[in-house]
Amino acid sequence: MDIKIMRCGEMSAARLDAIVGGFGRVDITVIGDYCLDRYGEGEVKGVSRETGDPIGKLWWHSFAPGGCGNVACNVASLGARVRAASVLGSDDFGAVILHHLVEAGIAVDGVVQDPNRITGSYEKLQIADAEGGAREVRVDVDNKQPVSQEAERRLLDEIGNAVEWRQAIVAADYNEVAVGVLTEAVTRAIAQAGANKDLLVAAISRTRVIDFAPAMLVVNEYEACHATGVAAPGIFDDVPDAVTARAAQALVERTGRPSFVTMGSRGVLVTRTDGTATRIATMEPHGPIDITGAGDSALAGIVLSLAVGASPEEAAIIGNLAAYVTIHKVRAAGTATPAGLREAHAMALDTP
Repeated sequence: MDIKIMRCGEMSAARLDAIVGGFGRVDITVIGDYCLDRYGEGEVKGVSRETGDPIGKLWWHSFAPGGCGNVACNVASLGARVRAASVLGSDDFGAVILHHLVEAGIAVDGVVQDPNRITGSYEKLQIADAEGGAREVRVDVDNKQPVSQEAERRLLDEIGNAVEWRQAIVAADYNEVAVGVLTEAVTRAIAQAGANKDLLVAAISRTRVIDFAPAMLVVNEYEACHATGVAAPGIFDDVPDAVTARAAQALVERTGRPSFVTMGSRGVLVTRTDGTATRIATMEPHGPIDITGAGDSALAGIVLSLAVGASPEEAAIIGNLAAYVTIHKVRAAGTATPAGLREAHAMALDTP
C-alpha cells in the first residue's frame, strides 16, 4: 500500500482558523473511565520514627482528571460544549475529579456516584535521592467492583440522549480489569449508535477497540495490530509502517469509516474508506517533553475537526498539533487550546 506523507504546514492558516473557529458549536458526550491523576516531585529526606524507613517528601503535587477525564478536558479546552458520562465512587477522589470537571466548564449531571465503587487514581511521583538520582514512584488505586445495574441504566440513558440530541459521542475505554464503565451493554449501545452514519461516534480502547465497531476507531499502532490480528508486537516494539497500514485498513473494513492510527513520533496514519492512506508527520519537538496524554489531545482535535466538516487528513493535522502542544507540558497530562493550536501551526508554517 502506498502511503502519502503530509505535513502540518500544508494546511493554510485560514483553513485552520475556519476549522478551529467552529469548535464552539459542537456538543459532545464523552463517556468512559474517568480517573484521577496525581503528579508530584520530591526527595528522600529523613527516616520514619515509626518504621525506620526513609521518608519521601514532596515539594509540590497536583491533581487532574485522567483517563477519559483527560479526553473530556481536552475537548472542553478546545472550545466545545462537553457532557461527561461515567461512574465514580462516592469518595474524595471522585469529588476532586468532579471539581476539576466543573472548573473546566464540563456538565457533570451525567456522572453517577456509586458508594460501592472506588474512584481510580494513578499517582506518578518523581523522587530524588541523596546521590542526585531520581526514580518514578507509581501508585495505582484500582476499582474491583462492577458497575451496578442502576448505574448502567443511567449510562445507557446518556447514550440515548446523545443520539436523540444529535450529539457527537466519544467513548474512552481505559479499564483493563473488566470492571470498567463501558460494560458489554454500554459498549453495544455505543456500537449501535456508531452504525448511524449521520452521527459522529468515536471510540478508543486499550484492549477491545474492535468491540465498538462500526464506531470510528482512533487507536495507536500496537492496539490496531492486536485488535485486527494483523500482528502481535510488544508494547514497546517498533511496528513497520507496512504492518500498521494493513491493520489500519482492517479497521476501515470493520467500521466502514476512516481509521486514525497514532504512530508516536512518526505521526498519525489516516486511512480512508477508499483505501487511500496518508501519514501526517509530526513536528520536531523543542526542549523537554512528556508524552503523557498526547493521544487524548490528538483524539480531541480529530473528533472536533470532523464534527465541523474537516477532511480526515485535516482532522489528523489538528490532532497532531494538539498533541504537539500537550507533550511540551511536562509532568502533566495537559490540554491544548485554540491559541496553542495556532501557535504550533505558525511554527509548522515556518518549518521547511
